[in-house]
Amino acid sequence: MRGRPAFALFALSSFSLFAIPGGAIPDKSKDAAAEALLKQAHDLTDIRAEGSSPFRLVARVFTYDEKGAPKEGSYTLIWKTPTSWRDEIRWPDFAQVRVAAGDMLYVARSQSAMTLEAYLEPALLNFDQYLVVRPGHSVTNLREREKGKERSLEIMKKGVVTAEIFLDGSVALPSRFTLTGHSSEVRLEDYRDFGGRHFPTVLSQGIFGKQFLRVEVRELAATTPDEAQLAPLKNASAFPWCPDPTLAEFEGVEGMAALYPTEMPRGQATIYGIIGTDGHWEGLQVIRPQGAKSKTLVWILLYMQHQRFRPATCGDRPVPEEEIIVMHP
Repeated sequence: MRGRPAFALFALSSFSLFAIPGGAIPDKSKDAAAEALLKQAHDLTDIRAEGSSPFRLVARVFTYDEKGAPKEGSYTLIWKTPTSWRDEIRWPDFAQVRVAAGDMLYVARSQSAMTLEAYLEPALLNFDQYLVVRPGHSVTNLREREKGKERSLEIMKKGVVTAEIFLDGSVALPSRFTLTGHSSEVRLEDYRDFGGRHFPTVLSQGIFGKQFLRVEVRELAATTPDEAQLAPLKNASAFPWCPDPTLAEFEGVEGMAALYPTEMPRGQATIYGIIGTDGHWEGLQVIRPQGAKSKTLVWILLYMQHQRFRPATCGDRPVPEEEIIVMHP
């Protein structure tokens, strides 16, 4: 859960990327300042850092359908250390309890596949994962906006902007950021002090220009978890896990790259799956719209079965990675 767990509830994927034109000569001094500012923002907001005091977080969570109608759920996290915690997600149509115990993650669910809102809410509350420079990425284009009221910087990989981070002009607290490859925007509001760091009490996420998720933190308090609170449920499945794995990397398509469908499904479609330790998808299924079986979606699922990845790893150990793919015409 901390950062990017293997069997990760982390990366909302999308089929769109926005390329940034090249040609500009990078200013290394500004890039160094941008990276230092990003690190400061991470350190100010990372309440799960090694050595932090145990805490309990309770939140109300709302998701919104295409017409803006809300559905309410809840999220509870009991955190002891980066490798010892328990979180619980409750929605009217979905429930999940996860327990991290050393190098294993125990997951008990009311159904096999995640829902999109359940997939996104732990990652949203763990927003500081986006304030870290990952291997192969760089921080650049530090700018001052609105006469000192706001600063922004960009995170890039291979010449493509993957995220733009906006921070308060006076302190390095992130106020919002956009995940360009994911067509997603996150907003962070109403910070409060906790354990010498700062944490937002209202977090929201939009997808493709529409608000999808809102989290309202109702409780954030120090606690002393007991063994019973951190014990896995008896019906839980166990998965190899670590707090900060190297995520899976796409390597290619075996056999049918030229046959990729040129027509995307009408409306938004969401696909759930796990990239297994052999580098191939497992358990692929369409979760939105439920029961969708168009010829195009069936063909996309067949295409995905031929994709090959370098699997996620914890050190030298391959581990499964859970993903949700959101497609939009």
